[in-house]
Order: sequence, then C-alpha cells, then structure tokens
Amino acid sequence: MDNINVNEQNDMEKEQIEMRIKEIGTLVLDSQKEQSNYIGELASLNGELANMNAPSMTEAQADELLRLLTDTINDLRMNVEDMDFEFEISYDNRIEVSNFDLSNAKDSMVDSLGDVIADFFSIKMKDE
Repeated sequence: MDNINVNEQNDMEKEQIEMRIKEIGTLVLDSQKEQSNYIGELASLNGELANMNAPSMTEAQADELLRLLTDTINDLRMNVEDMDFEFEISYDNRIEVSNFDLSNAKDSMVDSLGDVIADFFSIKMKDE
C-alpha cells in the first residue's frame, strides 16, 4: 500500500509541476508579447519626436529648395579629370573601359549641393 501512495504522490507532484510549467510558459509568452508591443510603441514615439524636432519649412520653401537642388544637379558638369578609368583590351583587340570611378566627381557634386543648402538656410555653426 505504501508503494501505491508513493506512486500517487509522485503522479500528483508531476501533474503540479507540469501545470506550473504551462503557467510559466504562458506568462513568458504574454510578457514577450507585451515587451514587443512596448518596443513597437517606443519606436513609434521616437519617430514622432524626431519629426517634431525636425526643422520645419513651408510647402513653398520645400518646393523652392527642391527646384534649386534639381537645377544644381542638372547644371553639374563632370570633368573627365575627376574620373578614374580602367581600360582593357578585348578578345577582338578593341580597347574598352572596364571600370570607372566617380569618387572625385562626387566630391564636387556634394560641394555644389552644400552651396545650395547654405544659400537657402541660415546655418548656425557650433561655437568651438
């Protein structure tokens, strides 16, 4: 009879442990869902704050800036000296450009766009 009581007791303890495992598993899943919701809300709020802190301009100003930038891009003339070319001879003895690099030309483009932005905005430099 003692053996049956021990087995019954073990079965009861086993059932209690299994139920507690299920309960904890459910709690963990719920907390993960809640954490995921908080992470999403936090990202959304950070985005809203960034938009609120962003400098604002009127639609007319944005249109004018876009026009100036577009005109600047359209007026850019790339100097061949600012480009690096790599040549190769093809199988039929033609000389071909195998690669070209516009890194130096990009710097002049960035400078031109920076000039437009500096002309459009009053930029305040940090005191150094």
